[in-house]
Amino acid sequence: MHEQPLVPDDLTPARARALFRSAELSRPTSGMCTGYVQANLAFLPSDVADDFEAMCRLNEQPLPLIERLPAGEYSPRVSATDADLRTDLGGFMVYDGHSWAKVPDLLEHWRDDLVAFVIGCSFSAERALLDAGVQLRHVAAGGEVPIYRTNQDLKSTGELRGRLVVSMRAIHNSQVETAAEVTAQYPMAHGGPVWIGPGGDIDCRDGQSPDWGVELPVTDEETPVYWACGVTPQTIIEDSGISGAMVHLPGHMFITDIRDETVRGVGPTDWRARHAS
Repeated sequence: MHEQPLVPDDLTPARARALFRSAELSRPTSGMCTGYVQANLAFLPSDVADDFEAMCRLNEQPLPLIERLPAGEYSPRVSATDADLRTDLGGFMVYDGHSWAKVPDLLEHWRDDLVAFVIGCSFSAERALLDAGVQLRHVAAGGEVPIYRTNQDLKSTGELRGRLVVSMRAIHNSQVETAAEVTAQYPMAHGGPVWIGPGGDIDCRDGQSPDWGVELPVTDEETPVYWACGVTPQTIIEDSGISGAMVHLPGHMFITDIRDETVRGVGPTDWRARHAS
């Protein structure tokens, strides 16, 4: 596993975003700015944006929507201030209808028809897990987790379809119940696990040969635990053939100004009501 650059424990979200924007920092964000909500990003052409939002509402566990921006805008209003979604994280992926290209930022790829979606991330619950005494071996090992495209279809809408994506964490056998209970309190961070134990039935390989992220072999003292993952929009884009769509680089999240305690016990429906314009 690649050694990641060290970051100070007191790094603020605003400072982290500035470091990403200036390319002084480029690394996965697991373990960074603990106590703040991290988010996945998806950028969809405006002609499919309403259908994508509808998919978020139909599939709230993998797609807990924090914020949707108007077409062409890239400065969030709810999740952060003085931020630029085109630059303020460690990398992006651009889809041409056939394959993905990794790019450092979206400045040269931005279009006025793009609609930005800010979606919750399970990294946001990691401080609560650590506070509860749950060991997270991937944090000490570099921050990345194995991510798998499952065989579970999402609820579709319009012309959009896709499959559930999950992230796996190797949890000590004695701490699995605690991990499930703690994360269930954070619906805006994907909530509790969608699968506990060997993942063969959902087409996952228990830390080996991930579709994204890095391998994290599970020991005899650990159980593979799978949470819904914000890479799910990538399967929607691929399966629906949305050329020109863009997403964050898996594992490289947008760090928001939202404190994680403010989303504890809050689901997407309550969040929408709280932030209705």
